[in-house]
Amino acid sequence: MVLSVIWLILSLAAAGSTYYFLGLYLEWYWIFVPILMVPLGYLVCFGLHCAYMWFTGLFNLKRKVSDHASRYVYWEFEETTWQALFLMGARIKVTGKEKLKGRKGPFVIINNHLSDFDQFVVISRFRGYPLICVSKPENFNIPVAGPWMGYGGYLAINRDNPFEAVKTIKRASEIVKSSQASIVISPEGTRSKDHQIHEFKPGAFKVATWGKQPLVVVSLHDTWKIPHNFKRLRPTRVNLDILEVIEPESFAKMDTIDLASHCHDLIKDHLSKLDALSSPKTK
Repeated sequence: MVLSVIWLILSLAAAGSTYYFLGLYLEWYWIFVPILMVPLGYLVCFGLHCAYMWFTGLFNLKRKVSDHASRYVYWEFEETTWQALFLMGARIKVTGKEKLKGRKGPFVIINNHLSDFDQFVVISRFRGYPLICVSKPENFNIPVAGPWMGYGGYLAINRDNPFEAVKTIKRASEIVKSSQASIVISPEGTRSKDHQIHEFKPGAFKVATWGKQPLVVVSLHDTWKIPHNFKRLRPTRVNLDILEVIEPESFAKMDTIDLASHCHDLIKDHLSKLDALSSPKTK
């Protein structure tokens, strides 16, 4: 949001200066010039910002993961993901934020996994909370984003190697237990290809049980439509709903299998209600 305001002011200033100093105001039909310059200037600012992130990412081509990311890195992720989603036409409705009122974190945030944009949506809407995402190793090879994931202390989880996966889960629990940052993890383990919620892996919930921090259950709806609608220049309405905050005392005596089942059913029931509301009514 901060960058949006700065870029908008710069775009308006550039458009106004061009309109005035070139004397375009003398003829009414030149009014389209500043009108076009404002969105164009905004896009130029975003492009320059991406170039800055690419250049600074060159210093971390080995994808070294930072043990202690700075507040600036967290802020950079919040701003850039917000900008990217906005420019791609994602219009995100958030509910349940009052459940976090007065809480400074850290949390363990779990969500269903529909799209490569899921973590973008979560990061952009949990502003003010330092977040570290658990992601597949391939994502660390993405240009621009990959090196910055290392700067942010993001954790790669190898689903094909159970021993390495346990090490990642343990590291994530240590981070959240030490109050360094909140952890974002998708218990399904992989993106849903049929846009339906699938079985939750109980291992992901050990981050909360070992870390002894609140578990925030988040439902994401229609994030998979973002890239499809962007290609058609259409906006996408996305729902991010905070369904429940489960305190450590509540799940201390629960088995991770039962905890995974509870969270899965909670999200599944909520998604069913959203699908029923969004589907065309038949007589």
